[in-house]
Amino acid sequence: MRNLSNLKLALLTGLLFFSSAAFAEQQWLQYRNARDADKQVPELKSRYFEPTSKAPDGVALPEFAGDSRPLFFNWESPMAAAGCIHVAFERTRPNMQYNRLYIDSNGDGSLTDEEAVKAYSVSRSQAYFAPVRVIFKDETGGPITYHLGICVCGTPMPHLHVNAACWYEGDVKVDGKEVRCVLLDHNVNGTFNDKSLDAEQADRIVTVVDGRRTSAFVGNLLQLGDRFYSPTIARDGAFVEFEPCDDVKFGTLVVSENINEISLGGENGFFNMPVKKGRARLPAGKYSVQKYIVERGDNKGSKWRAEATLRSKLYALDIAEGAETKADIGEPFVTKLRVSNRGSRYYYFNHQLTGRLGETLNIRRNGRRPGAPKLWIKNESGRYDRKYSFSYG
Repeated sequence: MRNLSNLKLALLTGLLFFSSAAFAEQQWLQYRNARDADKQVPELKSRYFEPTSKAPDGVALPEFAGDSRPLFFNWESPMAAAGCIHVAFERTRPNMQYNRLYIDSNGDGSLTDEEAVKAYSVSRSQAYFAPVRVIFKDETGGPITYHLGICVCGTPMPHLHVNAACWYEGDVKVDGKEVRCVLLDHNVNGTFNDKSLDAEQADRIVTVVDGRRTSAFVGNLLQLGDRFYSPTIARDGAFVEFEPCDDVKFGTLVVSENINEISLGGENGFFNMPVKKGRARLPAGKYSVQKYIVERGDNKGSKWRAEATLRSKLYALDIAEGAETKADIGEPFVTKLRVSNRGSRYYYFNHQLTGRLGETLNIRRNGRRPGAPKLWIKNESGRYDRKYSFSYG
């Protein structure tokens, strides 16, 4: 009987172990690319770069079109064996935008074995290339495909806007529930699992649950509903794992009671938390404040909403486990009026409303943008007495 009981116990333990492990199994996603990737996946962003007229050292170059005055750009990626991928731009007609590029798509340090990629849209000031293919190698030497989108903008010395023209997407099971999962290379370096306190350097994971789409930083934690998970994301984005995490350590963020909602991001991930009586409960860790919302009514019954957005790392804090951490953010908001004279009898006025840390503000009244403020100018004698209206944008 004892041996049979032990056998039953072993089988039960094995089943429990298998059931737990099933939560963390690798779930594979589909690779996608598109010319208009940023329109199909609105969370995709581009990065700004400046090319140079100096050719990279030790790189074999193709024959460029005459008087094309080629430009060069090194796209840095940890996926590349050399740490970067070389790109060269040329123009086939003088005084036009750069309309062809050569990219070291196989990472062999040479552009002579590459075919020119033609821009799919060209004007005097802009040229668009997408999707531009690059092939990396994995640990076994197998190919990993990646696609870039590149816009050459401006004259006579152009700059570049570079975005990922690819993403991974698929349906996965989390606690038995179907979740649409999208992985984005937000910082455009060829990998999909970057964590950072800097919002611009953290990749993104988008989830769709019951029709609700949520974008979060790639981090140590991901909140789905009321439960936290520890996600594992393949470096190349090919698969994800979700391990339930029920031992999360929390701390309390203390802010002004006027704040209704706050969003923070860091290596833990991204959390959009309600604020109740000036307090929000968060997993312990380091964060940068991304956004906060203040709502209130006035004596005429109007409902006002101010959404403040902070630049990355403008306000960083450390939520300590089991303790209260105070964040000195929120009102008062600051209104600034700048007056300038450009050596003539004309004066120029610029009005700006910001938070006290310099955060930008989006103001709504009853769900709509209120009218732009007015400027009243009156001289001492009263002979000049006029009102002007500012405009948005």
